[in-house]
Amino acid sequence: NNSGANPAVAIYTGQTISGGTGGGTGGGTGGTGNCSVTFTIANANTTFGQNLRVVGNVTGLGAWAPGSGFALTIQGSGANVPWTVSAVEQRPGAERPAPPFMTTTLAQDANRKFGFSADRTMRIAQQLYEGVEIGGEQVGLITYMRTDSFTLSEKALQEAGGVIAKLFGENYHERRQFATKSKMAQEAHEAIRPTHLSRTPESVAKLLDNDELRLYRIIWNRTLASQMADAELLKTTVDLTANTSMGEAVLRANGSVVTFPGFLRVAD
Repeated sequence: NNSGANPAVAIYTGQTISGGTGGGTGGGTGGTGNCSVTFTIANANTTFGQNLRVVGNVTGLGAWAPGSGFALTIQGSGANVPWTVSAVEQRPGAERPAPPFMTTTLAQDANRKFGFSADRTMRIAQQLYEGVEIGGEQVGLITYMRTDSFTLSEKALQEAGGVIAKLFGENYHERRQFATKSKMAQEAHEAIRPTHLSRTPESVAKLLDNDELRLYRIIWNRTLASQMADAELLKTTVDLTANTSMGEAVLRANGSVVTFPGFLRVAD
């Protein structure tokens, strides 16, 4: 990766990359290595930082030259070769939310985020299922945690729609019912979800210890996100080309920016 301080560069087809400060090493024979560059796509108000990667196998591709901007030293050429933007492609894309948790996916996510073992996750989930005292009554905070279903009840679906509209607006709501792939799944059970989505993590924070709150938060987030609209993206591919005595060298950067966050407003 380039360790120098690269400025943002306006990118459009036919532009020659020059100026700025470069640094770090990459490349090597056979065209391996990469260099980090921040791009601003002209007329699109789009900025993304990406690693440039070599497309193909260019013999003699050398190291990024410190202090020479975005020029690349081609071994044996005796000079830095300018790079030209040969192609810019932009296309819309979308990212869909994941389904609500079932037992295995909750354990996997808790392990990835918090380092919890499966047993620890289930112990904490049991405590949330048994609940806390609210208004003099013992109230369970989540549904049963031993389930292999992604299904949400009609009541939960309706409540999710109301909570999303209140917190983010109607355009963030997209009703979804996820099918469980396993033929052995017990569809009588629901996915793991808060018993009431109106109980935000912040509203119960004082009633839970740190581990309970962390687990409740990801359950609440995942359930709500599953009923939210797709995130809308603008995906951009930029090709940089240099014609050298050793052949054409092409570097490619792929990036994306979020144009509408959708479910990402609550996704972890």
